[in-house]
Amino acid sequence: IGALLLGARRAVALDIDPLAAEATRENARANAVTDRLRVVCGDLRSLRGAYPLVVANILYQVLLGLAPELGRRVAPGGTLILSGLLTSEAASAARVYGAQGLEPVREETEGEWAALVLRRPG
Repeated sequence: IGALLLGARRAVALDIDPLAAEATRENARANAVTDRLRVVCGDLRSLRGAYPLVVANILYQVLLGLAPELGRRVAPGGTLILSGLLTSEAASAARVYGAQGLEPVREETEGEWAALVLRRPG
């Protein structure tokens, strides 16, 4: 929803939790972006193809386990933003996603939290 509010033409939101997916739908209505957002309740296998921008706000251990599948969802020249990381986990996450062909661009921190921005060459 944030990407749509910042100018993205359309977006897909994915969550395995039905309550979270419904909350996303409600948030989309509140922000008047329902016509540009598709909400999917499922896992990464519920989606096809690769995307120019992928954002994942999940805990570190989950991000590590999802690295191969999540990495495949980033199109050539695309960007992956990982958040939900502690600052002490960021370097390790960057290495794991680097093994998926994604290059670190920058790290943002706020207190003990970190977000990584990675890019797939191409």
